[in-house]
Amino acid sequence: MSNINMASISFNIFRHPSRPEQKRFAPGLWLSLFTGFFLPLFIVLGFWQLSRAEQKAQWFAELNRAPVSFNEMIFNEQSLYKNTLLSAQPMSETVFLLDNKTHNGQVGYEHWCLFNTGRGVVAGSLGWVAGFADRSQLPQVNCKLALNNQPATLRTPPQNPLFSEQANSLHSSQSNIWIVQALSSDWLQPFTGEPVVAFVQLNNLPSAINIWQPSTITPEKHLAYAIQWFAMAAALAAMFIFAGVKFSKRSGHDSD
Repeated sequence: MSNINMASISFNIFRHPSRPEQKRFAPGLWLSLFTGFFLPLFIVLGFWQLSRAEQKAQWFAELNRAPVSFNEMIFNEQSLYKNTLLSAQPMSETVFLLDNKTHNGQVGYEHWCLFNTGRGVVAGSLGWVAGFADRSQLPQVNCKLALNNQPATLRTPPQNPLFSEQANSLHSSQSNIWIVQALSSDWLQPFTGEPVVAFVQLNNLPSAINIWQPSTITPEKHLAYAIQWFAMAAALAAMFIFAGVKFSKRSGHDSD
């Protein structure tokens, strides 16, 4: 009897060995939806940051090039941050003070004026001026400056992330001074009678304080952001694959 039982046990072990675990990919609906939404998004954002890095590199390269005559310039997106030499006359005595501008911790304004170049009207920043604790008191500014081969840089119109041009207002006691939150060609057109062809930063003016920066994000930062987005996409793809792999044992009834 003992010999028969031992033979039976030996036969069963030999006939039905333990089956190895099998892998199958079954990530599930929610994981698939999550990955299907965010993975393309991360990749698109990565390529967008790469394109911004290339664009910023071109813009910063323009800042280091020699200036060209304003009359020879072509105004388009590629002309942004180009250096130029500007000859112009003040168009009016209206002053635009861009609000909430600081320098070395002191609150003030950025002083803007309109100029007639012969090729059209430009809006030019004359730099920063200090403000006062009493908001009704204004700095002594005017727009009587004539420009003769004045070094300048084409820049974007000043914008405020919180307020639009609708928040601009004429000062209560100064009929020729506007306190503005943002400027645009459309908003300035009633003052000029024609579109503003360019916004410029006037450089090297005597005693002027230039607070304008072309961009706070350098091409290198955009490249770093792109690497981060691609790394997040790779991590998400790895998580999707790892979490989607399921392990299961074969049934003992599977055929060999």
